[in-house]
Amino acid sequence: MTSPVRFDWTFNFGHVLTVAAVLGAAAFGYVDLQRDVQDHDRRIGTAETLIAQAHARLAQQDVIEAGTRAQIDGIDRLMGEVRDELKTMNRRNP
Repeated sequence: MTSPVRFDWTFNFGHVLTVAAVLGAAAFGYVDLQRDVQDHDRRIGTAETLIAQAHARLAQQDVIEAGTRAQIDGIDRLMGEVRDELKTMNRRNP
C-alpha cells in the first residue's frame, strides 16, 4: 500500500527564486505598460494638434473662398451691367 501524499510547509531557495521572478516580471510588465500608455498619449496629443491645425487651415480657406466668391459675384454683376449697357447702346445707334 502507498503512503498518502503529504504537503510540506517548508520553503526552499527555489520557492524564493520563483516568487522573486514573478514579482520582477510583474514590476517590469507594469513599467512597460506605463511607458506604452505614455507613448500612446503622446501620439494622441500629436494627432489632436495636427487635427486642430488642419481645422484652422480649412476654416481660413473657407473665409478666403467666401471672399473670392463674393468678388467673382461682383464681377459677374458688373459684366452683366456692361452687357446690358452695350445692348442699350447698340439699340440707340443702329
